[in-house]
This record gives sequence, C-alpha cells and structure tokens, in this order.
Amino acid sequence: DNRFAMAYGGSDKQGQRTVVYAYTPKTGAIRSFLIDPAECDDDCAATELPGLPFWSPDGQWAIYAGDNRSSPQTSFMIANERHVVLRPNGDYDEMSLTLGPEGAEPDSPKLVSIGRGRSPFWLDDQTFGYIRRAMTGGLLDRVGEEIVIATIDDHNPEIVLTSADILDFLPEDLPAQRLSLSYVVTHPSYPSRLFIVAQDAAAQRVYAVSYDLNERLSDILLELPANANHSLGFSPDGRYLVMVGQDRRATRSE
Repeated sequence: DNRFAMAYGGSDKQGQRTVVYAYTPKTGAIRSFLIDPAECDDDCAATELPGLPFWSPDGQWAIYAGDNRSSPQTSFMIANERHVVLRPNGDYDEMSLTLGPEGAEPDSPKLVSIGRGRSPFWLDDQTFGYIRRAMTGGLLDRVGEEIVIATIDDHNPEIVLTSADILDFLPEDLPAQRLSLSYVVTHPSYPSRLFIVAQDAAAQRVYAVSYDLNERLSDILLELPANANHSLGFSPDGRYLVMVGQDRRATRSE
C-alpha cells in the first residue's frame, strides 16, 4: 500500500512480536504496528497500536504514549529496556498516555486515558509511573517536573519525587531551569528503586540517580559528560548499571 516500515529493536515482553513504524511517503504520516515475524510470508499481518507501547512486566498491559501519529519520538527512544536520548538539549515533549491491554487497537473500548506525560515505566505488574510537568497554582509550571506513580485499579497519580528534589541531591548548585528529567528506569531485581537520569543541557552533563521509594533515600550513581545518543541500561543480572554514548573527546578521567 505504498508504505515502508522500520523497526528499532522493540518487541513485546515475550520477544515474539516486533514493533514497527510504517511511513507513508506521500503524507509523511507515521503509524506504529505490531507484527509477528514468524507469520510473515509475502505480507505481514499487522495490528495497529494506539501509540508507542510500554509493556507491564507480565506483558498483559501497556501504557501507550502518543496518538500513533507522533511515534517514534524525535528526542527519546526506548526499545527492549534500552533508553536512548537523541536530543542533547533536554527539551522533551509530553505526550498523551493511555492504559490498555497489550496489543490493543486504537479504537479499543478498553483503552483509558491517564493524562499527559512522558517516559512511562512499570514497578510491577500493577504499578506504573511517568514524568509530567508540575503544577503551580493550578497552572503548568514553566520548569518544574515531577515523577508520579499510579496503579491499574487507581489511575489517580501520587507524586513521589520532583525535579526540585533531584536538584537537592546533586553535588552542583544548579539553577532549576537548567535541569530536566530525561527518563526513569526500573529493574525487577530492585522493585522499590527508581533509576532516574537527569540532564543539565547547558553544561552537557548527565546524572544517574538511584531513589529508594521505601527508604526515601537517594544516591548519585553516575555523573558524566553527555551529548546526543547517550543511553543507560543494566547487565542481564541487574548487578551493573551502564551508561554509554558520551562524547569521548569530552570525557575526562574521574
């Protein structure tokens, strides 16, 4: 149908179906689909998705980011637990977030809007979170951001951490407008911990912060120079945290 598709390595939790993005050359429209490569012959049967999927650990649910016309994002990509920042200026766009069963189609009555935000993540099969703009006096804050969590049964989000809190953790005294929360990572080996990547775009510095939800304690894990395409991930056993992609010319021994 005069479209071509690209994949960035994203798949469902079972690793059986691949997320692909179909581009329409005449209009430039982008739509995301789920395909099973094992069922492809001359053509691949495709299920259209409501947006970029972030699956729960058991694969039964997903948070869909965007309206399926805005995926993939131009500033940030996630594919199978790899978090890659493509834009180094720390300017991240919020997207519509929708909760629904895995593989849901855009017109599914089971989809529920949970608001606007970015970088969705899951703590367990029932609990999810995301980053959103903070509110001040009923209005969106110009620079403040917050990390919130909610559950499948209760979508009303609880604020667990703000960008101002992150500022207090950092060794430098930074102006609030210079710090942005890039994304949040979780790992099944540490169900009560958030691994937060924050960026000082002006200084091109990136910080990886660990925050324990039970103890309400934080720890600076990494502080590195970073340009575009930096990414963070875990070793398979969760023992090591790795951040790659910083400009080697700007990296110094620390």
